[in-house]
Parts: sequence; C-alpha cells; structure tokens
Amino acid sequence: ERLYLADVLRYCAEFAWVTNQLDKAEKYVEESEILYNQLGFWANPGQILKGLIAQTRNDYRRARRLFIRMQELAELIGDKYAKVGAIVGLGILARDEGNFQQAQSYFEEAVEVVREVSAEDSGIELSLLGQSKFLQGNLDGSKRDFREGLSIAKQGDRYFSKSLSLLLFSNTYANLQPKITIQILGMVDGYRRNKLD
Repeated sequence: ERLYLADVLRYCAEFAWVTNQLDKAEKYVEESEILYNQLGFWANPGQILKGLIAQTRNDYRRARRLFIRMQELAELIGDKYAKVGAIVGLGILARDEGNFQQAQSYFEEAVEVVREVSAEDSGIELSLLGQSKFLQGNLDGSKRDFREGLSIAKQGDRYFSKSLSLLLFSNTYANLQPKITIQILGMVDGYRRNKLD
C-alpha cells in the first residue's frame, strides 16, 4: 500500500510540475520520497523530478547536483532507466545553457544506455539527440535521429513517448521558418491522428 501511495504522490508531483505549481510539486515529491526511502527505493523517480523542478526554477546548479547524484545512485544499484533519466536531465541542462555539444554527448550516452535495456524505449532520447544536432546546424544528422526516434515512438505503446517525440520534433523544426509553425503543427496533429492513434 505504501508503494502505491508513493507512486500516487509522485504522479501528483509530476502533474503539479507540468502545470507550473512548483511549491506543490516539491511538497508531493518530498512526501513520495519519504515513502520510497522507507521501502528501500533509494534511487527513485522523484529524485529526477526534483532536478526538473530545480531546473524550472532556473537553479541549474542544484538541478545538476541532483541529476549527478541520481546517475551515481543508479549506476551503483544497476538501474539503467534511472540512469537514463539522470543523463537526459543533464543533457537538457546543457542544452538550456547553450552548450549544445555537451548536450549531444549526454543524449548519445542516454541512447546507448537505453538501448542496452530496450531499443523500443529510445524514441525520446533520439528526438533529443536530433534536437541537439539541429541546434548545432547538423540538419542531416538531426533528420536521421528524428526519423528514427519518431518511428520508434510510433511503434511503441507509450503515449508519453509519442507525444514528447512529436513535440520535440515540431518545436525544433518550427524554428526553421517561424511563419509556418501553424502548418507544421497541423501536419504533426494529422500525423498523430493517422499514424499514432
């Protein structure tokens, strides 16, 4: 029962974070961490969420510290999914700070690690890799990674992967010509309806 409660609190924290209710998100994630720790889950998804909350607050130093700590814990216990989440967090930080080459390195590492577990789960990481290449002007590499990432997301059954991969793609390519953003988003919506549902 405590594990279910911890998961529910974490989901509440994620929802609060997504809706920019950061104080509420921190409260929920702290409550979930107490339960996870009591159950022996020292490397839990709430720690990544704490890093994302810190990042949203522009506290990059704290976010980096949390992601590195999570990466170390995940390596220690052999949790590759948690490790990927931490590496992706570090990559997003690097991207947001304008260090696109470092972001690309993190995303390449994340793709490599997630593929050790399951190639079907690498759609988001490939889309992030495509975005980092785009930001460096490598359009061919970007297209290749986006194409593969979207193909993997399309074949999977995780709505979150499909949605985030499409969002990363549309956000990135809308920057090519801002005036056609609405057309791109319409195309993405049509693709989602016809291919992903």
